[in-house]
Amino acid sequence: MASFHFRLATYLKLKIAARDQRQSELMEVLSIQEQLTREMQETADLLETTIAEAREGCSVGRMNVDSLIVAQRELNHLRSLIAHKQSLQRKLNPHIEQRRNALLEAEKEVRSLEKLRERQEQRFQTEQERLDSLELDEIGLIAFARKGR
Repeated sequence: MASFHFRLATYLKLKIAARDQRQSELMEVLSIQEQLTREMQETADLLETTIAEAREGCSVGRMNVDSLIVAQRELNHLRSLIAHKQSLQRKLNPHIEQRRNALLEAEKEVRSLEKLRERQEQRFQTEQERLDSLELDEIGLIAFARKGR
């Protein structure tokens, strides 16, 4: 009995490799986005801590103007860092969407080739069963003809 061979197997392997590459690219960009989010949260936490420390310095009797100026500069710097990271995230979003779409397209191509392979394999199996049935019928006829002599 012959075995099934998908003629586009190499092409399917290439498409699977391309899909895996697209998935890797998406994971890379998502990792960058996650790192940016984490850094923004850390900076926001530091901003809150700095604000709390500046308020404590102001609430006790005499104010140290120099420390307030330093705190204000640090607050401005932290706010600009947060704004910069938000800007980077906004610029990253289209890249994420583009890579998601590329992954979806690659996945669609792989699925269609796999369905084609399944259909061809099913047709092959059906044809093999038909040929086997014909062969058995022929063997039965030959045996019947020999008995009849």
